[in-house]
This record gives sequence, C-alpha cells and structure tokens, in this order.
Amino acid sequence: ELVADARLSLQADPYLADYRIDGAAVFGAAMVLEAMAQAASVLAGGPQRHLTDVSLTAPVVLPAGREQTVVRVCAVRTGDTVTTVLRCAETGFGLDHAHAVFRGQPDPVARGQAGRGQADAALADRASVSHQPGTPPGGMVDGTDLYGQIFFQAGRFRRVAFLPEASSRACRALVRGGDDQPWFGAVPRPVDTPLVLGSPGLNDATLH
Repeated sequence: ELVADARLSLQADPYLADYRIDGAAVFGAAMVLEAMAQAASVLAGGPQRHLTDVSLTAPVVLPAGREQTVVRVCAVRTGDTVTTVLRCAETGFGLDHAHAVFRGQPDPVARGQAGRGQADAALADRASVSHQPGTPPGGMVDGTDLYGQIFFQAGRFRRVAFLPEASSRACRALVRGGDDQPWFGAVPRPVDTPLVLGSPGLNDATLH
C-alpha cells in the first residue's frame, strides 16, 4: 500500500495556468492519470501504463485567490494489479476524485469490454486519430477555430493544429507532438523529463 501527498501550486506546476475553466485552475485529467500511474509504478516496481476501470468523478479545482491545494494518491497492490484513487484537500480527502486500475499485462477481455473507461499510453505516441471506416469525412477545421470557442485549453495543452476530416461522429486530428515548455518547477530545466504516461499535452489532446 502507498499513500502519497503532493502540493499543487502555480509556481511548482506551471501547466495549471494553461488549464483554466471559467477562470479557475484545474488539475487536468491527463495529469490526474499521470499521478496515479506514478504511484502504481512505485508499488509495481516498474512503469505501469495499462489502465482500466478509469473514472473521473470530480475535478480537482484550485481555490480562487489561493490557487494551491494538496492532492493525495492512495494505491493498493494485489498480485500484478494496482488499484489507485486520487483525493484532494478541498474535499477533506473524503471524495475519490478519480479511480484507475493498473495491470502489469494488458487484459484482452477487459480491453474488449464496451462501456468501461480505459486509457492506454500508446495512444499518446500517435499524432493522428482516424475516423471510423465508412464514416463520410466532413470539412476541414482549423485549430484556431477550436480553442477559445470549443476547447478551453491553452499553452502546453493547445496541441490540435487542424482536423483534415471531421463529421458529426468522428474525426482525424493532427496535433503538435513536442513539449516545448517544462511541466514542473519554477527553475528552468530540460523539457524532456520522462513521465510514466508520456506527454500530458498529447494525452490531453487525445482526450479532448
């Protein structure tokens, strides 16, 4: 079992300034998954990148004016499975804001079950998401028409360049792959510090 606390602040976590909803800084889903993956990896003794049973129940919002909070990841290992939850000081650590189960090897049964939330870091390495076969493509959409109107993400999370094909049911998106700014720390350092699930910017672009 592992229980780990981390203090989030705009100074230590500058990416929070790029993820504001209605002016409030939010601990984004990609970073929530990364925090749980880091805890699971410590317990498992190696990188854990296969997630199943993912649920994002409530956002972690930094309080206005103070803009810092503490998040807590609780992880329990049973065999080759690690179950994790993420909680927050703003809710007294009494609410599971997020939940995920990590397995050392992909479970083909779980992978094929519909309706169960799951994420795979391999998606982060792909810069293109294709439409479903047989879906007629629509018009091309420029990324500048999306951000600020449909997507709220800014800075490090503003990755979608354009959608060459878009329809009411699916799309193909071209996204920027490089992390040109550091994710952590007030002091500049190399921007390619490896994270368990890869680039949070690419992961977030895949989600949104």
